[in-house]
Amino acid sequence: MDIIADIATTIVAQMQKPTLAFLIGGMMLAALGSKLEVPEPVYKFIVMLLLLKVGLSAGISVREAA
Repeated sequence: MDIIADIATTIVAQMQKPTLAFLIGGMMLAALGSKLEVPEPVYKFIVMLLLLKVGLSAGISVREAA
């Protein structure tokens, strides 16, 4: 039972991260056949935030590894 609780806790923690949330949200929208269109400025803003998040996470990991 502890394993299931650990898995559930990990899933909830991972869902709070924007990268995974956008990925799963996009997969669900595609699976449901949604015709959702994101305006170009919003799309560029989201892409920039995701790139910054990935870059900062990588930089922090490199700094901590050294």
